[in-house]
Amino acid sequence: MPIPIEIATRFAIWDSSAYWNTVAGGALIAVGVLASAGLVAFPDQLEKKYIKVLGFVAAVCTALIAAFNPLSLGFAFRDAWRVLDSAILRHNSLPEKYPIETVIEAVEKGEVIISQFSKTIVKSPEAPASGARK
Repeated sequence: MPIPIEIATRFAIWDSSAYWNTVAGGALIAVGVLASAGLVAFPDQLEKKYIKVLGFVAAVCTALIAAFNPLSLGFAFRDAWRVLDSAILRHNSLPEKYPIETVIEAVEKGEVIISQFSKTIVKSPEAPASGARK
């Protein structure tokens, strides 16, 4: 039995999401580090307006990384994609042994992987210095 279009579409979306989130995370890290390094390395050579711009860029990159964690989200999408990829390969190679139900189960496992990541962003633990007691 061929892979249903819904699963094939999800497979492509997970692959694309893994790629673009990883690229975005890496770019934000690189730009943030370069902006911060520019501030530290050349404080006397930079005009005041450039210092403000570099500081703003570094702060925005840091905030976006902290708020959305695109690199880890990309890794979660890639992990989910790998689970689904393995199930599709097994199903296509040995459909008698691995029926389409195994592919559907892999979709469910992948969704759990992705949703666990988003739950960690929403429910992050208290910071050690916050004074929260258990």
